[in-house]
Amino acid sequence: MATLTIPWADGNGNIILTYTGQGDGTVTVQSDTDNLGSDREQTITLRTADGTKEVQVTIQQSTGMLTLRDVNLLVLRDSDDKVLRAYPSEDRIPASE
Repeated sequence: MATLTIPWADGNGNIILTYTGQGDGTVTVQSDTDNLGSDREQTITLRTADGTKEVQVTIQQSTGMLTLRDVNLLVLRDSDDKVLRAYPSEDRIPASE
């Protein structure tokens, strides 16, 4: 098993790639930190050891927050035009906030 850690370009934490097996083994993608501020995505390139095959993978991580909408289903925004969001339940609110 081999592990590779790649820092997220946006926010904190790392993308963790774990390769198991040989040849056509599985690559597992994880993040060591939830991104509580906003959704994020990052594209990485995976290549075979001999460089004969290559694939780009886009990794997305959601905040787990809900976008607030009015009764007409229009997205609510603050005075700075930022989309208003809320956690779906109290157990998702970080202790530091």
